[in-house]
Amino acid sequence: MVPDETVKKATNKTWNEWVVLLDSKGAEKMTHSDIVKTLAEKDLIESSWWRQMVANGYERLKGKRVLGQTTTQGFEVGAQRTMPISGDKAWKLITSNVGRKEWLGTAQVTLSKGETFKTLDGVEGEIRVVNKQKNIRVFWKPRLWKRHSILQVRVESRGDKSVVGFHHEHLPNAKARKVMLNHWQAVLQKLATMVPAS
Repeated sequence: MVPDETVKKATNKTWNEWVVLLDSKGAEKMTHSDIVKTLAEKDLIESSWWRQMVANGYERLKGKRVLGQTTTQGFEVGAQRTMPISGDKAWKLITSNVGRKEWLGTAQVTLSKGETFKTLDGVEGEIRVVNKQKNIRVFWKPRLWKRHSILQVRVESRGDKSVVGFHHEHLPNAKARKVMLNHWQAVLQKLATMVPAS
């Protein structure tokens, strides 16, 4: 959650002041989009981004939402790591057989739109998008989950370094979010050990 001093600087109110104001407008019974609309009334908050941030913060403070939960994507988690290699080399790493096996769970699938896969530990999925040198989007469903989640793998080039990130959304609950956060952090750690020493 955004620190109190940051929200005060950006919106002229602390979290407590926003809670009092939004409570007075009946926001506790509103949907997320209605809270955002309320914040847009009379230019309470000019920035659409800050209206979303204050609405999210209010919902968390009122117990309507927990860490990692969104109104549209369910529970989500992100993890990223800066690697001491170029974006091109990072892309080659995550798309190599050993790289794919580490993050996808199998090297027995071609990274092409529409390709399906099943790992030895029961994860089923489908490759949905591949933008070379940039990102891969995958439907990803472990055996015990009722529906698929969406996993995005990104590579961002930063000169002679790169950032590799995993963003996982539509997770079933807060427990799954915690498990997947630990999982993707461990995957990034393993991928980092595959980077050749310079």
